[in-house]
Amino acid sequence: MILRVSVMSAAMLLSATGWGAERHFELALHDGRLADSAPTLTVSQGDEVVLELSSDRELELHLHGYSLTFALAAGVPAVWRFAVPTSGRFPLAVHEHGGKHGHAPLLYLEVHPD
Repeated sequence: MILRVSVMSAAMLLSATGWGAERHFELALHDGRLADSAPTLTVSQGDEVVLELSSDRELELHLHGYSLTFALAAGVPAVWRFAVPTSGRFPLAVHEHGGKHGHAPLLYLEVHPD
């Protein structure tokens, strides 16, 4: 009986906070760039971001501020999932071999406070 009450209380607490909404975005990269010049993806603090990615060449992406990296293979669709617990504006950039930035940020991830 005590276990059931604890589980139910935890479930109500999690649903009351609104923590963890999924936000999906599809991105197609050609020659290491997006069709739009540095768009801004807007989400809320606590969301889970899901990027559905495709690229015509092998790339490594780096989300600054969160220090996350993701490798893309040429011609292979991929899904990148990550939580955004910190608010702010974070650039997503292509990193070339050796950790250098390929060019200007691909996009900005703007995380608004909950």
